[in-house]
Amino acid sequence: MDRRQQTAAAAERYRQMARDRKELKRRQKAEGSQVVDTPERVRARAARLAQAGQLQPEALVAAISPGEPLEPHVLLERIIAATNDLQAVNFLTRGARAAGRWRGSPMTGGGGWCRRGPGRWSGSGCC
Repeated sequence: MDRRQQTAAAAERYRQMARDRKELKRRQKAEGSQVVDTPERVRARAARLAQAGQLQPEALVAAISPGEPLEPHVLLERIIAATNDLQAVNFLTRGARAAGRWRGSPMTGGGGWCRRGPGRWSGSGCC
């Protein structure tokens, strides 16, 4: 598939998802949260964030509106939305470094395996 076909396919997928995006925006507005999903998925994500130690007290406080009755999953959606669970940008560098070690990349100074011919391999920084 060439770039033009990929672009056309992406545009078609975007058009097909218009109804879903509209419904998502409606639910976000109705529930007062940017994170909208099934209650089961919201509970699972909140549990993962809690286990990873990424739920901040400020997120809990921001999610609670005194006097406003909320469904449990809506409260969890608000907590997730207020939580900064974005991956640090340095994961790209760490991943590239790890991939370089595995392949013996010059980027990391070697430390991997290189193919030298049919059935012939050399290791430890040969590339």
